[in-house]
Amino acid sequence: MRSSQRSPFDELDGYVDLGMKGEVQRHARKLLSSARLSHSEFQRVLLAVLTVSDSLKQWRAAVDRCYSRLSLTDQRKVHPMMLSFYCSLGNYKKAKPFLPSKPSSTQEMFFALNVLLKLGQLTKAKSVARLCEKALKTDSDFERNALHDALADYYARVGDWQKAIDHWIEMKVYEPLGTNGLVAMVEIETAFAIETARKYLTTLEEYRKHRRGDTDIKLPKNELRIIEDAKKKLTGWLSHLEQVVPKNRQAEFGM
Repeated sequence: MRSSQRSPFDELDGYVDLGMKGEVQRHARKLLSSARLSHSEFQRVLLAVLTVSDSLKQWRAAVDRCYSRLSLTDQRKVHPMMLSFYCSLGNYKKAKPFLPSKPSSTQEMFFALNVLLKLGQLTKAKSVARLCEKALKTDSDFERNALHDALADYYARVGDWQKAIDHWIEMKVYEPLGTNGLVAMVEIETAFAIETARKYLTTLEEYRKHRRGDTDIKLPKNELRIIEDAKKKLTGWLSHLEQVVPKNRQAEFGM
C-alpha cells in the first residue's frame, strides 16, 4: 500500500504556501544541516528561505555549509540559485563566481548585469547588456520588466540617462520590479538637478574670481553679495537634493 506520509520537502512547501514563516525557517534549518541533499532538494530549501526570510544574512553560513556538501555536479546545477541568493543578500563579490560564462535565461542576464555593474566591470556589462536587448522580444511582461530594469541601470551607470529613462518608461508597474522604474525616474531627474546645481556653483565661483565690479560703483560690495546670495541658495538646494540621491546612488548614475 502506498504511504501517505509527506516528505519533509513537501511539508516545507506547504508551510511556505500557508505563510507560516516560523515553521519554514525551523524546517529549512533542519534540512540544510542534513548530511547531503540533492541539487533539487537544496534548491527547494533555498527557494523557501528566499521567499519568507526578512534577513538573509543569518542564513549565509548554513547555506554555504550545505552547498559545500553537494557533489561537484550538483554544485554546478545550483549556481543560478546561489547567484540569486547572494544578489538578494547584496554580496556581489560572493555572487560573481556563480555567474554563467554566457547568460542564457532572463534570470541569468538580470543578475549578471547587476553583479557586473555593482563591481564596476562595465566592459563585461556591455556584452551582457547586448544580450538583454536581444532578449526583450520575449512575450513575458515579467521577463521584459526584469530586462528593462537591468538595462536602465546599465545605461544610467554609463551616463546615457535618456536611454535609461526610455527603459524605465517601458516597465509595467503591476509586474514585479515595476515600481523600480517610477522611483528611478524621480531619482534621475533629481540627479540632473544635482549636476545643474554643481555646474552653476562652479560658474558663480568663476564669476567671483573674474568679476568686473561694475555694480560696486553704485553700492560697495554689492556684486559680491549677489554672488554669495546665489551660492547660498544653490548650496542649500544641493544639500536637500543629495538627501534624495545620496553619494552611493549617484555613483550608480555614473556621477
